[in-house]
Parts: sequence; C-alpha cells; structure tokens
Amino acid sequence: MLSSDRPIASEDDDVLGFSQFADALARSLTEMAPDEGIVVSIEGAWGAGKTSALRLIERRIIIRELARESGIAVADLVEREWSAVEVEWEAFHGKRKTHLIRFNPWNFSGQENLVRAFFGEVGAAIGHSENGAISNAIKKLTAYLPSVGVVAGGASALAAGGVAAFGVGSAAGRAVGEGIQSFASKTSSLESLKRDLAVALRESAKRIIIVIDDVDRLMPSEMRSIFSLVKSLGDLPNILYVLSFDRSVVTQAMGAGVDRVDPDFLEKIIQVQVKLPPPWQAEIRDLFFQRLNSVIGDTEPNDFERWQMAFFQAVQPYIQTPRDVSRIYNAMQIIWPNVAGDVDLTDLVILTSLQLFEPGEYEKIFENIEELSGENWTFKEEKEFSSGFEPRNAKNPQAAKKALAYLFPALAKGWNEHIGDIPYLKKREHRRICTKQYYRNYFLFGRDPSRQSKADIEALLSAVDVSERLPIFLRELAQRKVGKRNPPVANFLEQVFETVHVKPLLSEETLRTFLDVSDELIQREDRVWEFFVEDNLQRLESITVHGLTPLSAAERLKRLSILQAHPRGITLASNAVIRLAGQHGLYGGEATYGDDCYMGREEAINAAEMIATRISGIAENGQLLQLIRPVRLIFIWRSIAGVKPVREWLMKEIAVDDSVLRLAQVLASTSYRTVGTTRSEVRIFNAKTFSELIDVTHFKERLSSAAQNAGSDESRRIQSEFLKAELRGSED
Repeated sequence: MLSSDRPIASEDDDVLGFSQFADALARSLTEMAPDEGIVVSIEGAWGAGKTSALRLIERRIIIRELARESGIAVADLVEREWSAVEVEWEAFHGKRKTHLIRFNPWNFSGQENLVRAFFGEVGAAIGHSENGAISNAIKKLTAYLPSVGVVAGGASALAAGGVAAFGVGSAAGRAVGEGIQSFASKTSSLESLKRDLAVALRESAKRIIIVIDDVDRLMPSEMRSIFSLVKSLGDLPNILYVLSFDRSVVTQAMGAGVDRVDPDFLEKIIQVQVKLPPPWQAEIRDLFFQRLNSVIGDTEPNDFERWQMAFFQAVQPYIQTPRDVSRIYNAMQIIWPNVAGDVDLTDLVILTSLQLFEPGEYEKIFENIEELSGENWTFKEEKEFSSGFEPRNAKNPQAAKKALAYLFPALAKGWNEHIGDIPYLKKREHRRICTKQYYRNYFLFGRDPSRQSKADIEALLSAVDVSERLPIFLRELAQRKVGKRNPPVANFLEQVFETVHVKPLLSEETLRTFLDVSDELIQREDRVWEFFVEDNLQRLESITVHGLTPLSAAERLKRLSILQAHPRGITLASNAVIRLAGQHGLYGGEATYGDDCYMGREEAINAAEMIATRISGIAENGQLLQLIRPVRLIFIWRSIAGVKPVREWLMKEIAVDDSVLRLAQVLASTSYRTVGTTRSEVRIFNAKTFSELIDVTHFKERLSSAAQNAGSDESRRIQSEFLKAELRGSED
C-alpha cells in the first residue's frame, strides 16, 4: 500500500518515539481540574509527524477514559485489538464523561458551513436531546455567528482581539449576515447566546476534546475562519481544543494579503503551546530502512561499503522528517518492481532523492545523461566537464555534489571528490547509471527493451536444456530490428560476459553450446564502432576466458578439456586457448601475475599443442580455408607450432588455383576508419606481416595465373581487390 503521508495507527508503529509524549499529553487533557475551556497547539514543521502524534494522543485518551469508565486496566486495553477497544468506547457513548471529536475543516466549504458543521459535530458527540438546553443553545448560536463579521470578516475580528469586536466585520460579512438574521432573536446578543451554551455545557459535566489537524494546509481565508471560530468559542467551559499546525506557515499565510493579521495574533488564541518532539536522526534512519526494506525485500546493495558512504553523505541529508521518508518510500514502491535486478540499488536511491528534493540537479542529469554515461563522447578535460555540473543552485549543495559524485565517477575526478571507484566491468555488472549499457533503465520506468534482465540471462545460462534454448533465443535476437543502436545479439553477448565473469554460470553444457553456435555468430560479426571496433568473436572469446573466473581450478580444467576436444567451434576454441596460454607469456602473450592465470603453465601448453594439432588436421583436409576467420587460425598455428609447418602447407595451397584465389580473399584484413561522422571499411594486405609464411611476389604471380586460367569476372575481381589491398598496405 502506498503511504500518502499516512499517519501511524498504534504504538507498535511508532519508530519516532512519540508514544511517551502522546500519553503525557493525553493524561493532561483528561485529568485537568478546571472546567474552563483551553486551546492547546501541537506545533512542528511540515512532515515532522504531527498527525501521527495526534493519532497516538487520541488513542491514549480513549484508552485512559475507557479504563476509568469500565474499570479495565490500561495495560489490558493496550494489548487488545484496536477495533475491539473502539466498540467498547462507543458502548459507553451516553455514559462517558469525555468525548473526543476529530474535526476536519477540509470537509466543509464556506464559512457558514464550517460553523454549522462544527456545532453539528459537538452536538453529535455529546448526544444531546433534540430540544434540550445544549441543542437549543447551539441552534441559536449557529444562526447568529454567520450574521456578523467573526467568520466572514475573520481578520478584523482577530485583529480587534476581543469579543466586543464580533460586531466589527467587512461589508461582505454583514451582507452574508443579512440573509440569515431571521434565525436568531433580534434581541439576542452573542454574549447571551454564549452564556446559555456555557451553562448547558457546564451542567452536562461532559468534557469535549476537539482535535483540529492540518490547519496550516488550509487556504488563508479558511485559516482565519478556524482561528476566529476558536477565538470566539475558546472560553466555553469543558471544551478543549487541540490544534495542529506549523507556526511559520500559518504566520506567513495570515500576514499576507489585504486582511493581514499581526504576527502575534496566535498568542491571543493559544493558551498552551506544545512543540512536537524533534524527529531524531537515528529514528528517521530506522524508519527509512524499515520502509525501504519492505519494498526491496532481500535485495542487498552490490557494494555495501559504497551504499553506507553514499547514504550518509548523499541521501540522509535530505530525509529530515517522516514525510521525507514517505516520499522516497512511495517513489520506490512504484519504481522498484519494474527495475529490480536491472539497476544498482544505491544509484536508484540517490537518483530518486535528487528527483524529489533537488529537481534542478535531476533535470541536469536527465538532459545530459548520454554525456555523463559515455554514450556520447566528450573531449572536454575532466575539470572543465565537471564544472558544468557544479550544483551551485541546489538546496543542499554539499549533499547534491556528493550525490552526483557517487552516481558519476567522472564528475568526482574533476571535483577531486574521493568516493572510491571500481573497474568499468564491475560497474556494468552492477548496472550502474554511469554505464552506457544500463543508464536507460533508470529513466524508462523499467528495463531497457534492447537488453535482457539479469534474472532472464541467469535463468537461460543455468537451464538444463540450455543447448536447445540458447540457439533458439539467439536466432530470435538476430531477427530483431537493429535501428541506430547496437545489434541485439551484441548486447546479449556483452551481458553474458558481465554475468559469467562473476557467477559460475559457464557450465560444461553452456560452453559446448556456445562452441556449437560460434561459427554462425562469428560470421554475423555484429560490429560495434567506438574508438575501436568489437565483433562477436571478441565477445565470445571474453565469455569463454573470463567465464572461468568464478570457477574452481578443477572446473576450469574441465572447460579447458572441452575447448581442446569439442568437434565444433575451432575458431573460438583456438582464440580462447591461445589467450589462456598468453597469460603465462607464451606464444607472444603478455604474462600476468600468477594469481591472474586461469590455469597452470603446463596445462596451457598441452591445450595449445592440442589446438595446433587440430588446426593442422583441418588444414590438411582442406577445411581450414573454408572457415570464417582462417587467417587468425593460421597465425595461431604458427605461434604454437612454428613457421615451418605453416609455410610448407601454404606453399602447397598456393600451387592450387582455387586455393590461391581463396587466399587472396582472406589474407587481406579489414581496417575500420572514421573521418568526421563518416565510417568506412577498407581491405589492407601488409606484405611484411606475411613475409615469414609466403613469398609475396610468387603469390601474386600465381594469383595472376589462377585468375587467367579461371577466366571469370569473379576471379579477375578477386585479383584486382587483392592488388588494391596490397597498395593500401604499402602506403600505410
């Protein structure tokens, strides 16, 4: 259920410590010896919990008075279901000494209605007879009051400060009165009518406690009406008024406009001013975490230390009252079910706090999120870039700056804010707002439709039938419209990489399935252009290698055995194995620290030699040149087995016309170039790169001969494209 500033219902809900305060005030109100009327104010800032305090006061009044009337112990009544207590309270309606009225002026429009409603509530509460003394007095007073300026001309009455001033009002007040003068005796005066009611109330020996909440939320004219009403009737015996409001708000509202009132007017009305106990920060925190946990359930922050620091520096400064807590709680109830698992909890709470309490800073994030997340590159230096987001006009500049720094580490660097940082891959795994892959989740009221949920990815990878489901899912993704954004398959593989890097989800069956579909995915490429170009082979290689990270040493060796021997996916397997061996500095790789190696040196060498044997086998049976990336396999073969066997095989292939034409197509590499906003792909053949493996001059002679022998346009085109690629290579 959403909490629209919903007050607490019982002491069990009281995390702000109002119960003792409420019981003390209830005791005073019910045990006061004098029977004169009194006006008490409960004062506190908006959102400080005044309504909750009033509800507890009302509850304690009922419990104390019911205990007095029924003889039941207070402790026993406290333990009972509240609905049962209310039934017993109503059962004593005609007998009890104290009556409690919750008068809500919001429910009545117009000043005449307000007065009539007020006395109607009083009459109903004390159960007077239709023609009794109280009833007759109320009828006459109700008819009289709207005829004078006390209500319609409330400001004048308040300003005059005395009962005699009730005849002084605005012209509007007198005009209203003319229409209803007939309801009161022409010879009656306000004083005599009040005396009649006072006598009737005193003789009834009933105490009436009237609670009027949220006076500060009324319109200024309505505030004047309420205070005029209380002022004119505040000295009636046995009636106690408890008014709740924010004094600063009331003073400002009543002091504005044509009918402005002196700032000290409240002192003439309120006999007892009670300040609401301040909401201690420890209790506000407890309330916040209680409410937040009820929304997020068992979810925990991705980085608990970051959550603690961010909360105290960037969130807590904005939650000073129960209403502040309710605002965040309500927002989280709406947002969280749609994004759970697809956003970082810390980021979401910070962003929600900014949206509610610093709307100007939130708008800056919203308008510049592509630059802040790196989706659009900025070439400004860190300090220059960060200066544009300095929260100079924020309500709380220090807290807002910390909030922005925690959300966007790039801003923190420019400001020299030390908030701690983690690698970008970790940020992606946590689905942080500062990543170009996931920032949309925070603004779409749900997950970015171009990406999968974390739960869906984990379910797919861990499925028993992953070998059936994964290929089907990939084919469905491949059919989706790409538009201007990254290809769906590319996005999915990136998300798989993020997932298997931290969770042991690269099972044996999952690895076999990726090997089975790898050639099809490599052929698709799904290139993404940035400062460098990434394709599916690189994504699959990252999945295969980094998927070993969370696995035990024994499980890693099982995956290595699959890479060595699985009959399909030789291109992916070869790239993964050579990278694993490279962690030991083997085959041209850059050695890493021992703890960063996914397997032992000997295991890596054995796996690499097995891969070299497999590549040699498919080279000899004619399959190598038919693969998607044969040149990459040729160079892996050379790195492991040396130049000689590869060169000998190439010499034999060059002697065959069909093979030399195929080699002319695959030996040139693709170079990606960007000029301004224009992107292009060009084919380049660098003779120096192949100097160890082939005689380039001899190769070109054989290519010319093969093209002439074939005599087709296609063969001549292949020769022409190769010569152009060679020319570009020589120029570069």
